[in-house]
Amino acid sequence: SGADDRAEVVQRAVCSGIRDALGFERVCALVADSDGHLRPVATAGWDPEDPALQISLNVRDFERIMLPDFEQQGCYLLEHED
Repeated sequence: SGADDRAEVVQRAVCSGIRDALGFERVCALVADSDGHLRPVATAGWDPEDPALQISLNVRDFERIMLPDFEQQGCYLLEHED
């Protein structure tokens, strides 16, 4: 629908803005479904088909990584280890 299309455009713009303003390589916005599973709704710097985006997290899993050790000025930043 039109509202869904507009929301998708805004979500992508927010991810791009975060990436550009903060100098991140990649940004992914996740939204919780009604059952609590997180799904990507917008990205910047990612191929939407990237297997890394096929994550299986729920809200409770995500809360466990939101630790003070990862907090920087109100954001929770995690680094990918190769």
